[in-house]
Amino acid sequence: MKDSAFKKVRLSEIEPNPFRRLDLYPLDKAKIAALRSSIRRTEFWDNVVTRERKGKFQLAYGHHRIQAAREQLGKNAAVRIILRELDDEAMLKMMAADNNDAYNLSPGFILETVDAAKGFITKGKPGANVSTGKSKTHFRVAKFLDWPAARVKDALAQLAAIEGKELSREAVEALPTQHAATTLHREVQKAKKQGAPISRPAQMAIAKRAAEMAETTDVSIPEAIKRDVFEQQHPAPKDAKLRRFEDFVGDTARLLLKVRNNMEKILEFKTDLSSDLYRTTLEANYLRDVSRDVLKQLQELLSVEDHLEQRTQGNKNGENSACTHDPN
Repeated sequence: MKDSAFKKVRLSEIEPNPFRRLDLYPLDKAKIAALRSSIRRTEFWDNVVTRERKGKFQLAYGHHRIQAAREQLGKNAAVRIILRELDDEAMLKMMAADNNDAYNLSPGFILETVDAAKGFITKGKPGANVSTGKSKTHFRVAKFLDWPAARVKDALAQLAAIEGKELSREAVEALPTQHAATTLHREVQKAKKQGAPISRPAQMAIAKRAAEMAETTDVSIPEAIKRDVFEQQHPAPKDAKLRRFEDFVGDTARLLLKVRNNMEKILEFKTDLSSDLYRTTLEANYLRDVSRDVLKQLQELLSVEDHLEQRTQGNKNGENSACTHDPN
């Protein structure tokens, strides 16, 4: 590899890495928005690496950053890039190594990288079919990427299931970790063997519910997936009223957890709001008063059980009185 050189080019002249499947794995809008903010604060960082091909410049990595620059600066803006002579193997390995840290190994990134590496190793086109080949292919891909063999093996199995229309790509990519994606895949496999296959739309719904449950409870996403699948396969007989009540209780529990988390944040500021620094500040006094009122209202709310018990006891006494009353 020859020494690197800096070159100023227009953003419109920069193309994706040939192994980057933007059609299957589109860029993350949240990451782009964060990078646009960074560019506004500190300008464009010129440490993206490219190679020149037919008058264009192919990215080794940094696709989100380049897209953020296009949206922030305009596609005709000129930026400085690093230019190197890179072969296909170097391009793929640099993309994998850079994104390995940047994406924290999200399921979508793992699938894309393993897909591309498999296609490259088997001398197919980028993104080639990965469901074929020898059983030891995952060892070759793992060695090529310098990744754990188990990670690659799980990814290859998921890609094969996606290609066979047994596993929802969207559901897998909606999950935050490969462990969660692998759990979903295994539950889908078990359900199919038991004669109760889970449709791809249902898989997407399971992934969404699991993510929501993890945000509002202490249940992990893999555990939430297992519970959801089990409940779907083993529904308990319930009447409509009981189901509505269970939904209401579940929604209330999630809301109360959010309230508890917010109250913990309020209490974290309690000391500061009472300090000399904020004591004379009108806003601090207002926040302190609001916090006190909120705590008082919560105490009243959480004592509702006592009120209900008193009301229930009163109803029972009234019924007993009615039963013993002699109308004559």
